[in-house]
Amino acid sequence: MTRRDIDEDVSVDIEHVFPSGFLRSDSTNPYAWLSDFFAVDGSEILGTDSTIIDQIDTLQDCDAASISEDDEIYDRIQRITSHIESDFVRDLGNMIILEGGVNRSIQNSRFAMKLRAYHEKHPEDIENAVNEFFSTENPELTQPTIDNLLDLDIPSGYDDTDPTLDDIEDEFNGWWNLDRMASRKAEIVSLILMSLTYDIDDPEYQDEFKEVLDHPETLEEMVVDDLRKRTEQVM
Repeated sequence: MTRRDIDEDVSVDIEHVFPSGFLRSDSTNPYAWLSDFFAVDGSEILGTDSTIIDQIDTLQDCDAASISEDDEIYDRIQRITSHIESDFVRDLGNMIILEGGVNRSIQNSRFAMKLRAYHEKHPEDIENAVNEFFSTENPELTQPTIDNLLDLDIPSGYDDTDPTLDDIEDEFNGWWNLDRMASRKAEIVSLILMSLTYDIDDPEYQDEFKEVLDHPETLEEMVVDDLRKRTEQVM
């Protein structure tokens, strides 16, 4: 699953790209991550009538980022946010492995700042097979565009929910979304199935996953269908 050994003396953390702290009460736009990740435009999974979109509208309309336990709608808000965390934040496709973890100051940052930190602070980690979707091996993430991101001068206390640095920041903030998570999850499942196949000596069992591995588009359709069902759950 990885292209290099992980140092046993260094802590290894699971980083959630779409963060559990997706409500940013201390920022200009507390709901920026929700808008980025659950973008309807161009999505094969989401539509304007998707239940999850209505739920996100509820979070924004009720100002969920600053709501208190005394509010009448608090329990419904908790159900929605718990659903988003369990079904999307903690999904396999949303996790990457980093040695030493990611700086707490960017854990809840939007994707542009996260991707910048991954390449700046964890260049070797990002080349691991399980993380490769975020490397320049991905045709959508060319080295020149990553270099432009790394060259950004980030002022102290910068609020990335109100981006003012460069167009490249806007471009990347909207890059990590539900559809790309589906594609990445299908790739990771394929890696897992391949690793299981390699560990089996019996030819009878080596072909167990052949049908799926030979038709990756079918696997991605299965992942997309599952995620679409999650977006229709009523809370």
